[in-house]
Amino acid sequence: MSIADCQSAIINAGLADEIRSRDLDAYNLLTDYLARRYLLDMHKRLNEFPYISSAAAPDQRTAFLLQRAHQWTNRTFNEALRTLQIDTPHFEVLSALAACEALTQTQMARCLDIDRSVIVGIVNQLERLGLAQRHPIPRNRLAHTAQITREGRQRLYAAQKIAVPAGGKIFAGLSQSEREQLDRTLLHIIRNG
Repeated sequence: MSIADCQSAIINAGLADEIRSRDLDAYNLLTDYLARRYLLDMHKRLNEFPYISSAAAPDQRTAFLLQRAHQWTNRTFNEALRTLQIDTPHFEVLSALAACEALTQTQMARCLDIDRSVIVGIVNQLERLGLAQRHPIPRNRLAHTAQITREGRQRLYAAQKIAVPAGGKIFAGLSQSEREQLDRTLLHIIRNG
């Protein structure tokens, strides 16, 4: 069975299950082909994507748009931070450490809503870069607090300066009131979690 035959059968007759059971290799090849073809046209599909939620699937569309916006803002910010040898998670942890005198990794994980094992890796990287340091907690051999170093504060300050033009790029075209409304809406969504 050729790819064209499979594609035709799926599109015209909706026989995906039958094709899968008859020829798994052809089905896998076809689904891979269709996925690649779909991904190549993704930028066009996004431009055509309805930005107003329909009654049929408002949650799905809104969640999709939030995810796409998150991916783009994260990528834009990470590209800007690359010159400082840090990325968004490093920036978040450095910001938390700068705001507090010292934090345990458990406290960081809880306040930043990042898995504790991920926090351990981020703090390890920050420590290797000389941006943070760990100190043992007296009377608890296993626990440590992390603190931002002088170099960490300097890097955070530089990152904050970089964030201004990156934010300008991300939020270009939004008025001050639209930004404030977006902030209120996103905070409301976060509180739902």
